[in-house]
Amino acid sequence: MDYRTGAEFVFDHLTNMDRTVVERQATTRAMYAFIVLHAILLVVFINNFIRSVALTIQCRNKLTPLCCLVNSASGLIYLLSVLLYFSPYGTSCSCLVTIAHAAVAISGIAEYVYVLERAYTARRHRWIILLVGLLFILVRIIYCALLWRLMQGNYDDTGMCVAGFPSYTPYIRSAHDIG
Repeated sequence: MDYRTGAEFVFDHLTNMDRTVVERQATTRAMYAFIVLHAILLVVFINNFIRSVALTIQCRNKLTPLCCLVNSASGLIYLLSVLLYFSPYGTSCSCLVTIAHAAVAISGIAEYVYVLERAYTARRHRWIILLVGLLFILVRIIYCALLWRLMQGNYDDTGMCVAGFPSYTPYIRSAHDIG
């Protein structure tokens, strides 16, 4: 695993004289496009987070706004870590992959809780729905813990951080989704 920050890796990648000017320009374009896209998404996620905080304050005793708040907070934390990735003292690639996976896992569990609450109240508080829903949430937590253990961050040819995982991981995810 490489523990350099994104800025350090991109700087090393751009100053590598073994690469052509065209390759270095492609890396620079990809990096700037990545940063601009995530900066725009950050504005959207900040707006979403502010609205979910207002909704949570307005509906204090409900679980649904809290799930919305957790979902938007995890996305906001991920986007902030992505933008920090390119700062000189930012996060490493492996740390970024860990934060991304945690954000996706927490967001997915919040969505499961939301759906479970809706199904439980729609079926007039049937315990079987609650038990089956909690079983699905437990399977999701186990899947996320397994994937967390197997994932690692690597750099691709253009200097971008990508998540690496074993080839059988999509099959585990498919079995989880079908179940």
